[in-house]
Amino acid sequence: MDVAEEVVIARGLSSFEPIMPEDYTIGRLSDVELFVRKGRDIMIGLGFQEMIYNYLGSWKDFVEKMRLRAGA
Repeated sequence: MDVAEEVVIARGLSSFEPIMPEDYTIGRLSDVELFVRKGRDIMIGLGFQEMIYNYLGSWKDFVEKMRLRAGA
């Protein structure tokens, strides 16, 4: 989804024609999403950490603004 979003932003949202969906859903999670969430919960329960990377940030935003001492 993130890659698709970046492509849409780069191309320009106004270049896409809006299309009404033909199918309607009941607003629940898919079986794949439920499976992924269970796997994530198991890994976290085993002591692993979920990492979320901020690829769109800069060194200044994520390091310099933390005001860490050298070697900390």
